Amino acid sequence: MLAPETGLDGITVSVGLALCLFGIYVYRRFDSPGVGSFAAFAVFLGFAGISSGLLSSAVPGELWPEVGTLFWGVATVPWLLFALQYTGRSTRVRPRSVVLLLAPCAGILAGIVMLRTGFSEVATALVGGVSTLYCLALVLTGAALLIRTGYRYSHVGTRQGVSLALAPTATFVSLNLVSLLVSEQPDPELIATINTAGFVVAAAALATAVGYYRVFEVTPPAVGTLGEREIVRESDDLVFVVSDEDSVVQVNETALSALGLSRDDARQTGLSALLGHTTDTLRGRETVTLETPDGTRRYDPQVSTLTGGDGQELGALVSLRDVTARQLREQRLSVLNRVLRHNLRNRAQVIRSHSTEKTRAPANTPLR
Repeated sequence: MLAPETGLDGITVSVGLALCLFGIYVYRRFDSPGVGSFAAFAVFLGFAGISSGLLSSAVPGELWPEVGTLFWGVATVPWLLFALQYTGRSTRVRPRSVVLLLAPCAGILAGIVMLRTGFSEVATALVGGVSTLYCLALVLTGAALLIRTGYRYSHVGTRQGVSLALAPTATFVSLNLVSLLVSEQPDPELIATINTAGFVVAAAALATAVGYYRVFEVTPPAVGTLGEREIVRESDDLVFVVSDEDSVVQVNETALSALGLSRDDARQTGLSALLGHTTDTLRGRETVTLETPDGTRRYDPQVSTLTGGDGQELGALVSLRDVTARQLREQRLSVLNRVLRHNLRNRAQVIRSHSTEKTRAPANTPLR
């Protein structure tokens, strides 16, 4: 009969495999900022589960939790990159940046080697501990970015960020608890239970974020962040940042004042409902007319596409410049121009008539 911990290890391996497949599914299914980094995070987290489940009975002592921690440490790098890309803090990932972020994680591998080669416990704990704390800092930074962004954008919500942050946090807690308990030779079933629980919570949290909170289906916060960089806050133009589905993500104070709306009302209303036009129709218009608290105003629309670092189209920046006064001046100039041409034409006609009459009259006939 199999020991209880053997069955739990099998569950851990299965959950790890499910995380790997889940990462591949997300990468192939969605096309949103950070999806590649998210997939890499899920896959490496899955490797951590598979390795810890397989090695717990095959490798005695303190080594097998460290192998799981190594894969977890590597997973924290794509985790941070996902948080940066998804929130729009950094949309372009350079290979050199990835290498630099991964370099401190080598301390976990060094700790494993030192553990196997008989280095002192103090030196091993110091090297591995510093690297683990670095990886934990990456986790906390990414979690803070996601939760803060969720709080800022009501259509995202803080629960989405909390659900995502549970995955690296739960596995960190479980792997480190296991490392502490293994050194004290406690009940193997307890160790297996803690290890399995961490990965089950992580898998459930990621599935909830993607399936229930639709992390890759709602308008990504990156659109709002990128748009804010391009908005001139003191501009007299009406400026809107919209997603690729024309939902309003950001709007400047000038637009809110001109349309008599609150920021929340503007975000809950689509661009078409606000302006009577979509981004596609605005691109082909010279002017648009809007009803404002100050009366009917005419605006010159300009639409710029917002793209991520990889050229992916995320949304658009819509700018409306008030040309009411300019068009009024142009109309007045047009009227004045017609009046002047009419008067000049009449005077020219009089002169032409007098010239014709003088030509036809006898030389001694006075011209009236």
